[in-house]
Amino acid sequence: MKNMTYKALVLALAVGATGTVAALPIVADYHNGALGAESAAKFDIYYTKVDSARIWGLKDIHLKDGTATDSRKACVFSTGIEGAFKLEIDSANEFELVTGVTGEGTVPYILTIEDHYENSVADGSATNMKAGLFNVQPDANEQSCDVGKENLDITVALNGGNPNPAVNAGVYSDTITLTVSPI
Repeated sequence: MKNMTYKALVLALAVGATGTVAALPIVADYHNGALGAESAAKFDIYYTKVDSARIWGLKDIHLKDGTATDSRKACVFSTGIEGAFKLEIDSANEFELVTGVTGEGTVPYILTIEDHYENSVADGSATNMKAGLFNVQPDANEQSCDVGKENLDITVALNGGNPNPAVNAGVYSDTITLTVSPI
């Protein structure tokens, strides 16, 4: 009689569309066969796909004297229902352009972001939006949006629409972080 040892390892993995792998807690549900002329055992296989989102194609916006507004486009993909995602906006300088030099003044601005379903969000808000357009995640290595597939419009307007704010000469800047998550 052959001595057979059955080993079963059940490993549940969460695999996101971004390619990340995270181990889930494993509950030891051993299914051992009985000793006999035949022995059968079973095991379960689990697959969990997590919702994911991606934003790409963002470009810097450069405003110059005489220019009060400028716009850019970007792309968002979400596995949320009908491409739905939550957009959060964070500003390093409280939505003001600064030089980093004390006493140089600041240039306030309004940042507006709109999806192609006319959902919009402004300075520091979070809102629910829809990506649409993308049925599957485009190449994860893609850095720019294909023309015509952009689904996010980003507009910066100097507060009050003044193209020549009353501040000292210099370069004034802010860093915006856009965070997208599927809903």
